[in-house]
Amino acid sequence: MSNTRHLLQASALVAISSVIVYYVFTAFFPFMPSASVEGDKILVLANAHYLVISVLFALIIVFMLYSILVFKRKEGDDGDGVYMHGNTPLEIAWTIMPLGIVVFFAIWGTNLLLDINSSAGDADAFVVEVEGRKWAWKFTYPDGTELASLVVPKDMPVLLQMESADIIHSFWIPEFSVKQDLLPGVKKQLRFTPNKTQQQIIEDQFERTGIEGYRPLVRCAEICGTGHSEMYANVYVMNSLAEAEAEIQRILNDIPEDPIARGEYWWSAEGFNCQSCHSIDGSDGTGPTWLGIYGREELLESGETIIADDAYIQESIYAPNAKIVQGYAANVMIQTYEQEFAAREADLAARGRDDVVILQDIIEFMKSISE
Repeated sequence: MSNTRHLLQASALVAISSVIVYYVFTAFFPFMPSASVEGDKILVLANAHYLVISVLFALIIVFMLYSILVFKRKEGDDGDGVYMHGNTPLEIAWTIMPLGIVVFFAIWGTNLLLDINSSAGDADAFVVEVEGRKWAWKFTYPDGTELASLVVPKDMPVLLQMESADIIHSFWIPEFSVKQDLLPGVKKQLRFTPNKTQQQIIEDQFERTGIEGYRPLVRCAEICGTGHSEMYANVYVMNSLAEAEAEIQRILNDIPEDPIARGEYWWSAEGFNCQSCHSIDGSDGTGPTWLGIYGREELLESGETIIADDAYIQESIYAPNAKIVQGYAANVMIQTYEQEFAAREADLAARGRDDVVILQDIIEFMKSISE
């Protein structure tokens, strides 16, 4: 058989194998459906990586196996093989081609990163201030409203002005294919343009996985301590700016009437995300469990004991380093809850909800979850 025929057969096998490997990759390691303009572009780049990886894998494996099977020593052939002293054109080709591919992807990725980080559309962007902290997210909207959820409009550029309050965090919304590390004292920016609503994102995920109950979330992609796994926030993508503003008001006003239910709301990720440190089922966490905490005798690091009454709970929330329960660390809990509670109460009072006292709601919730 001529060398040309061998080459053609091997090349055909490489092409077929490349297609098979590519579909195996995409079947076993599928990308999450994109829900942003930037994500669509990143997905094209990522799929191109998959394609090149598939071709290179097939190129190596097919030629190796083809050589082993086709050119193996025939029975009875005891002679020496043909001596070859390399092939200069081939060596140049397999040096230049991979280098060219790497440079091509480097230029493509750099241009895409510059495009995503471009500030050209900032004047028309929906601007949200984001604070990452142990272990929760806080979002401040253009009118000064603060929420624990991210609400953005569809088909409108979004600009996030970001900072960490304590340690390194990493802001990540998988559906938008964007991520940004946050450093204490360093202002960062992140830009994306959602092109699917929250409901469309949920439907995409159900179609892809068949799992019900999925919802888009802001996640922390940097292991930032014991509450890392609970550091998430809901993401709401609305059809328009008007709907986004209405959703912000809905979340603000959707506060339970019952004090115990409100206390649970403040404990949850929708409120102040106390759940990231304090369980309500007795399991251990960064801070003491709230199950049965009210009226419980606590042993402090100083060796003293104290009863968890109203005064102790208030002090533990407003001045968390004043009395540390034995077995737990100081300088972990946020130190600004007194100011944040007051700001949230003032905002609710301006909306006609002057009955809300967040600290008292939390205490009532603690009382309700006795062991």
